[in-house]
Order: sequence, then structure tokens, then C-alpha cells
Amino acid sequence: MVSLQAGIVEEVICRGIISKYIYNGLNKVEEKRRIWISAIFSGLAFGMLHFINLFRQGLLPTINQVIAAAAIGMLFGVIYLVYKNLFGTIFIHFLNDFWIIAVTGTITEQDLGTVAMIISSMLYWIILGFIAWRIIKKKVA
Repeated sequence: MVSLQAGIVEEVICRGIISKYIYNGLNKVEEKRRIWISAIFSGLAFGMLHFINLFRQGLLPTINQVIAAAAIGMLFGVIYLVYKNLFGTIFIHFLNDFWIIAVTGTITEQDLGTVAMIISSMLYWIILGFIAWRIIKKKVA
């Protein structure tokens, strides 16, 4: 239920409202830039929402979660804006959260240590950024 609730609420807020609002406000900007700008800002907002987890876990795990959520939020923004499908991002979000809970048995992040956190965050951003870039390159003229 946590996975489903997070998928619906967070996607409606971050993609369905924030991302769409920014995208529509940039109507005089080239399509690719509109997507990137909207995805970046909605992804950052999505990441910041995860600071609420400080109430149930430590600072470093929360920072790691905020960074990872911002990266995946940007990818979700690209997917939403390119394919115009909020249900798709809700489903992917649900699967991501469900997988984490199924594998770890918890929604609480573990403290990886500073170096491991930096390396994992950088890899996450690089991989998800590359996927977003490929989607935009392939689907947007």
C-alpha cells in the first residue's frame, strides 16, 4: 500500500502538476529545452519531498535518498512529458518502491557511508541522465 500511495500522490504532484505547469509556462522555448527544464525542476522538487524521511532515518541516508529521488524524478519527468502518460510514471514509481521494500524489507535507507553515498549517487545520476537523454533524443524532434 505504501508503494501504491507514494506512486499516485507523488506523481500527481510532481509530474501531473509541477512538471506540467513548468512545461506549459515555457511555451516559447524549444521542445527539448522545455522538457529538460521542466524535468529538472520537477525532479528537484521530488527529491526535496524526501527530506521528510529525516523523521525516521539519519541525515546521510536521507541525503542519499533525496539525491537519488531527484535523479529518478527527473527521469520520470522526461518519461511523462515525452509520452504524455501519468499512469506510466505512477506504475514505474510503484514498481520501484515495491521492489525496494520487497528486497530490503523496509522503506528506511541504510547509511552507506559518505564515500559510498557519493559514488552511488553519481552513478545513479549518470545512468538515469543517459536514459533521459536517449528518450528525448529518440522521441523529440
